[in-house]
Amino acid sequence: MTLTKARMRIALLLLIVVPEVVLGTQTALAEGLTQQRARQAQILELYTAYRQADFPSAPDISVAELLKLQQRETVVLVDVREPREVAVSIIPEAISRDRYEQRRAEFRDRTVVIYCTIGYRSGLYVKQIRREGI
Repeated sequence: MTLTKARMRIALLLLIVVPEVVLGTQTALAEGLTQQRARQAQILELYTAYRQADFPSAPDISVAELLKLQQRETVVLVDVREPREVAVSIIPEAISRDRYEQRRAEFRDRTVVIYCTIGYRSGLYVKQIRREGI
């Protein structure tokens, strides 16, 4: 996917939950990895269904593409999750949806990547701001 400035992007970020593992047992490690892969597959399936049904025209970006893009330019990361989710974890230097709304004009010439946990809320937000002409 070619990324250009001033085009809204939505990043799919797969949150990997590391299961508790009893140290020193191969079986526990194998089971943990199996659970992790199953969880990732489930998240991807949810995202794909949401995207096709609710925001098919919203472009997306992989984590690898995002990292490459960040090496070339300053990217504005907008976290649209609930404050209680943000309190647990946030991508460094990401800003909240409210902060983005307050400073939107400031980011007009930058690439903006909007994200959440699975992609549904970020997809809806991209759809909303595109209707507003952004």
